[in-house]
Amino acid sequence: MRGVALLFLILSTTVTLRAFRTAQSRDILLSGLLVGLTGLTHLQYGAVAAIVTTLIAASCRSQTWKDRLYTYSIVGTVALGVSLPWFSTVVLNHGPEMFLRASTISTIPFPRNPVAHGGFNLTILAAVALTGVCHKLYQRENVALVVVHIGLWQFWPLPTGWLITGCVFAAVAVFETLPVVITHVTTKYNSHSFYPQRQHLMAVGAIILLLTTVPAGVTTAKNLNAFISEDEIETYQWIQDETSSDATFVVVSWSKDWFPALTDRTDVSTWFGSEFEYSAEEYERTRQQYNSVVSCESAECINATLQAYPSADYFYTNRHSADVVRGLNSTDTYEVVHSNGPVHVVRINAN
Repeated sequence: MRGVALLFLILSTTVTLRAFRTAQSRDILLSGLLVGLTGLTHLQYGAVAAIVTTLIAASCRSQTWKDRLYTYSIVGTVALGVSLPWFSTVVLNHGPEMFLRASTISTIPFPRNPVAHGGFNLTILAAVALTGVCHKLYQRENVALVVVHIGLWQFWPLPTGWLITGCVFAAVAVFETLPVVITHVTTKYNSHSFYPQRQHLMAVGAIILLLTTVPAGVTTAKNLNAFISEDEIETYQWIQDETSSDATFVVVSWSKDWFPALTDRTDVSTWFGSEFEYSAEEYERTRQQYNSVVSCESAECINATLQAYPSADYFYTNRHSADVVRGLNSTDTYEVVHSNGPVHVVRINAN
């Protein structure tokens, strides 16, 4: 993943340097670098960086503070409006708590569903497009941002809803890039003649993206195990009330990446947010260790795989049967301290 991102970062930087030989290239190069580097850590960080660096680029091109404030207000308003599917999905399903509680690992727990990611994707699309449209920059300085973001997005494992969103986003980006290519290929074209067409294309693309994202999310989210069940929400609250603040967990759950943010506890089996903290070998070993626990079908197997986590105080699972968990409870090493439907919390007494 990081290799692909670096490739797109290099390509976008090369295009930028060839397209501009003025002081503008410094702003564009900075934007591309920030988006590419932050995208290596997490896609959403890349999206946020793209919005921020787009605003920075607009500020550098603006002549007065009035123009800058106008740009900020336009981009901010539109970005908020088009991100409502993402924001409302999170709040309606999980409440505002995730926005108020700090995570105990270095990652932002964005939800895994097409509506959520589609909303964020649409936000970056609108921010990049409208900043250029409002300032009549003809999108050339934003091509690097779009290319890098598409590169990061398309090479991530995507369910159907994300793939549709990515394809529409890619099509809109082609509409953005095409006038630039034509302008550079032939001097007979006046780039100003493409300005109204580009406005229409961006508007149509944004509408298509929104209409595609929402149905995709509604129809596929049920099969993605994307949302946290009530059983898990109640268990998270129990963990907060009944375990010490420094307790550590091995978490086996579809909502694993939400656990630290919603419990204020540490998941020692996670790899989210550790791309730069671990070496490639450590990162892969962490994933393999977790997959070994997930694949266990007996208490003996779980006991063996949990030996890889000597610092863990608890074992949290909603992906193992009650019979397997009861098998753990029959030993002195483990004690089931909480069960709520398919969710079980097991204390590891050996630690």
